[in-house]
Amino acid sequence: MTQVTINSVSGFTLPFSGVACDVYGNQCQSVGVISSLPDTITLPSPEFDAAPAFGLKLIDVNGCEIFEVLQC
Repeated sequence: MTQVTINSVSGFTLPFSGVACDVYGNQCQSVGVISSLPDTITLPSPEFDAAPAFGLKLIDVNGCEIFEVLQC
């Protein structure tokens, strides 16, 4: 089980949805709603257990979206 802690996000309005994807932004799966920071999300198993990197997409209540590739 891989966990990621989100400490801060600039320019976003809480709450926002977290989505884990492959590094190309495909095969995405919801990882929950973040309503306060810092927050820890758990990545879906087994898809992300051995991945060397993954994409994290955050979508706020206004529809703003950010996507970042993170190394595991």
